[in-house]
Amino acid sequence: MLHGRDAVISMVRRWLDGVGKGAGGAIHLVGVAGVGKSATLTWAAEQAESRRMRVLRVSGHPEESNVAWSGLSQIVTPFLATLDQFDERPRQVLLRTLRLGDDGEVDDVSIGMAVLLMLTRSDESVTVVIDDVQWLDPESLRVLSFVARRLNATGVGFLSAGHPGTAIIGQRVDLDALDQAALRAIARDRGVAAAVAEVLAEQAEGLPLVLDQIIAGLDADQRSGRRPLPEPIAEIARVDLALAGRISSLPTDARAVLAAAALAPWADVETIAELLGIDGSDAAIAPPVDRGLVTLTDGRLVFAHPTVRTAAAQVSLEERPPGVARRR
Repeated sequence: MLHGRDAVISMVRRWLDGVGKGAGGAIHLVGVAGVGKSATLTWAAEQAESRRMRVLRVSGHPEESNVAWSGLSQIVTPFLATLDQFDERPRQVLLRTLRLGDDGEVDDVSIGMAVLLMLTRSDESVTVVIDDVQWLDPESLRVLSFVARRLNATGVGFLSAGHPGTAIIGQRVDLDALDQAALRAIARDRGVAAAVAEVLAEQAEGLPLVLDQIIAGLDADQRSGRRPLPEPIAEIARVDLALAGRISSLPTDARAVLAAAALAPWADVETIAELLGIDGSDAAIAPPVDRGLVTLTDGRLVFAHPTVRTAAAQVSLEERPPGVARRR
């Protein structure tokens, strides 16, 4: 449940209703890190799926921001099995974005029109959810922006999110810091006693991610108010340090699976386990799931927040085996 976002919830619901009826368009959420952009996108994706819309997910990653077409390939890949139904020209254009086509040059307009054709040929309405736009590679960003401006009456919608001062895809909607009442409600949803929730909400600076990190650093007695809170609370809210600590304390196999999922988000758990040569049973998966770092969805590990994924990738680099040089 999204607390404190009533206006955004109403707007997105109306927008999805329109896309489902054959309209189209693009909405772009803007907010600082930790304000709840990813949570809002996740909620919107669930709403779209409940309307029997096809949902495609794209996420920008710092490690791939200089890899041409790494963002766009996340949209094209699910259509690989049906690309043979396309005419030769758009099929070759789309394959080139995956480095599978011929070596000929192709321009942004040709790629954009091919992507638009691909999306509009779906039997269902389509919602494309794009997180962390600020980390998309420039090639993908240009094409996605081109397509977003041509979605009217297509039955296709783009819902994206990014940091302030970065590229915008579609109509801008600002996500402001949450008020104290919303933060208290989130804390109560996490099993925190009312009196403790009051204190934590004051320390979270309006950011639900900070609040979640504070709560994750408390034990059951502290969350219930039976034991005093640590001082200073703000130290627990250091998101980078808190996440690194939670990931580093996982069992070895669990850390390996989490790191692989961070570096190859398209791979399912079975594939990751096979590549790592480890047992892909609950013993390796349960710890990060139980700690709220990831969820297991359709056989894939989905990170609770992009910062969790980044932290998992960073921990994996710092723990590389002896003799393995860091890639430059």
